[in-house]
Amino acid sequence: MKMIWDEDKRDKVIRERNIDFAKLLDIFNDSFAVDFQDLEHSTSDETRYKIIGMIAYYGLITLVYTISDNQDRFITAWKSDEWETNEYEQNRKWQQNRNVCRSSIERLKACQRRPSQTSEKPDFERLQKPREHYA
Repeated sequence: MKMIWDEDKRDKVIRERNIDFAKLLDIFNDSFAVDFQDLEHSTSDETRYKIIGMIAYYGLITLVYTISDNQDRFITAWKSDEWETNEYEQNRKWQQNRNVCRSSIERLKACQRRPSQTSEKPDFERLQKPREHYA
């Protein structure tokens, strides 16, 4: 997908918020990003979205964008507020826990499929003998 923006708007965001749209391209690569429809600012002609994500250059950023003709058009961006940071952290923890659970379940399934290392039954009589028998 191609990323585009209005150069005048980009200059305004750089001046007012010290954030350059050109340095936000990796926001969509953040697997913990929170992406949602911005119902408050969407219109019948244009659906707007917000994404809260970690950027290598700026840290945690909120980006407002719209999608049209297979292009993401950046509208504005800012350093994430407290509630946005909390949403991001909550999503990150949930994703990490989900991945831990998924990997734990996968390990458990793999152990259940793994054939036992020996087909012999344990020698319980040997285990019950006093220690001196092993000398």
